[in-house]
Amino acid sequence: MNFREKQRRKVKAVSSIKLGDRHHTNCYRIFAKETQMRHELAKFALYLELRMLGHMVYVEPTFYNLRGRADVLDITTHTIWEVVNTEKEASIEMKKDTYPEIFDIIPIQADKLLKQLSKVVEEAISKKK
Repeated sequence: MNFREKQRRKVKAVSSIKLGDRHHTNCYRIFAKETQMRHELAKFALYLELRMLGHMVYVEPTFYNLRGRADVLDITTHTIWEVVNTEKEASIEMKKDTYPEIFDIIPIQADKLLKQLSKVVEEAISKKK
């Protein structure tokens, strides 16, 4: 894929996001109705990891003409990451039908992300000592 094709794909991906959410590029946003702390911490771990890799990210974006919100949208790789905590497989499959087709949807376990976050925090603390 050449540079122009990559840029066109990126523009198509960003244009699928509602205009109000486009202003939150690389911002960490908490959806007000979220009640599970483990889910939020796991999303934050994923967000940190992707930002450290230099990816362009949207957290909790909404899409035109579609229901629902993606947990984390990585524009760089055209991937929607759905953090799975207590959700069932059927819930994830249903979400796949609500997102634009240009994105790959990857469910990821909250526990795995939280372990990664604790490692990052431990490394940061040990560097300061």
